[in-house]
Formats: sequence, C-alpha cells, structure tokens
Amino acid sequence: MLVQFIAVIFSLSATFAVVMPELFVGLFPVSTVSLFRHFEFPMYVAIAVFFLHIFSLYTYWYQWDKCGNGVSPGISPGGRPPRF
Repeated sequence: MLVQFIAVIFSLSATFAVVMPELFVGLFPVSTVSLFRHFEFPMYVAIAVFFLHIFSLYTYWYQWDKCGNGVSPGISPGGRPPRF
C-alpha cells in the first residue's frame, strides 16, 4: 500500500515538475526572461548539481549488490548505521 502511494505521489510531482515551468514560461514570458537573466549563473550551478546528483545515484544504485552479503549500506530503514 505504501509503495503504491509513493509511486502515485512521485508520478504527480514529476508531472507538476514539467507542467508548472511550462505554464510559467507561457503565461509570464517577460518575467521569465528577466529571472533567467538575473539568475543565469545560479541556474547553471543548479543544473550541474542536478546532473551530478543523478550520476551519483545511478552509480550507487548499480553498486548496491556489491555492498555486502545482502546487507543494506545504511540509508534504508532497518539498515546498519554508517560508520565514520
């Protein structure tokens, strides 16, 4: 039940993540251009951080099985705590 709820919430948030910027650009083009010009560098930084985040999660996901003998690496509920 919880997995289905999370899947639905994720799908809705992904849909709104696409629709809302399109509406913002379409309905307020002058404001959008002004904001893009004002925050150009921080947006590039945010895009770079996003791709770095996706890359790190992608590599972590495919290394999950190599972390031990079926023991979670510590980020999931019930997993062993990380050791610093």
